[in-house]
Amino acid sequence: LAGGIDANGSGIAAGTALFEALLPVLLTDEVPLRRSAMWLAGISGAALALLRPMGPLFLLIIVGVLLVPTRRARILRVLRSGPARRTIAAVALSVAVAGGWLVTQRTGSVGWVHLPPHLSFQEALRFELIVRTSGYAEQMIGVLSWDDTRLPGLVYNAWFMALGLMGLLAVAVGGLAQRWRVAALAVVVFAVPVLTDAINVNTYGYIAQGRYMLPVAVGLPLVAAWVIGERRGLSARHTVSLARGLGLLVVPLHLVALWYTMLRWQRGVSSYPVPAIDPLHGEWLPPLGPLVPLLLAVCGATLLLGYAWLAPAMAATPAADPGDRSVADPG
Repeated sequence: LAGGIDANGSGIAAGTALFEALLPVLLTDEVPLRRSAMWLAGISGAALALLRPMGPLFLLIIVGVLLVPTRRARILRVLRSGPARRTIAAVALSVAVAGGWLVTQRTGSVGWVHLPPHLSFQEALRFELIVRTSGYAEQMIGVLSWDDTRLPGLVYNAWFMALGLMGLLAVAVGGLAQRWRVAALAVVVFAVPVLTDAINVNTYGYIAQGRYMLPVAVGLPLVAAWVIGERRGLSARHTVSLARGLGLLVVPLHLVALWYTMLRWQRGVSSYPVPAIDPLHGEWLPPLGPLVPLLLAVCGATLLLGYAWLAPAMAATPAADPGDRSVADPG
């Protein structure tokens, strides 16, 4: 949907930035609070609240998962900080503006929808859990074009393996509160679309998509990485190896996604009996030619891989023995 007016990408960026800002603020005893973190939290929190109708809910989920449970001293430390109070006020104002817009503009009004036969809540919930949940997971990775172009199956498998590795490793080394945070995020990412669709199926139909939850779902690998680092679950050398290995696994998949989507637009949806592989020829080509987006994507992937390769080594510090349980639980 990059060619359309859509707030999803901005919402994902805002959710990512909010997690990055709040993780050190709410999960450590850092004193004094970094002013840069307060600025980042304020801007990203306000943007997240304003970009989409569900923005205030996403904001509540992110803050709630990171804040509960936490120590009373940490909350007081935040509330005593002038920059933190100003950040909270700015975000609260944005939530109020978003709420006012939802009410006055009646954004929940029913437009044209394709409704299934009338279903009870139990029937709709059963359909959601059995049929649609796996689709949400794939849509978070990428069902491209207008939700009509699935990527090769191995692309989804690779992403699921990478995310599963991070999540399970965090659960294995984390304390009780840290495990709760990883599990809560994993559950809520699917619970919100499943329940909202099941409740409103006779009004809006089945309208939820996995991409809608990405502003929250991005927190899963971020929180998992934070837990692994704080608990010293891996040595510095192994942490660097893990980051590089994950980069080598998932970054090239962006090129596969672009290549596959170009084939879809050049040849239509399921318009050829044998899968095509040539993205340079077709009935429709980009205005600047097919090589330009491909070369730009290669440059972007190279930069991402370079970052994945260099940043972990630069940030790595000597780690405690993974078996040393004297490391404090920051949850």
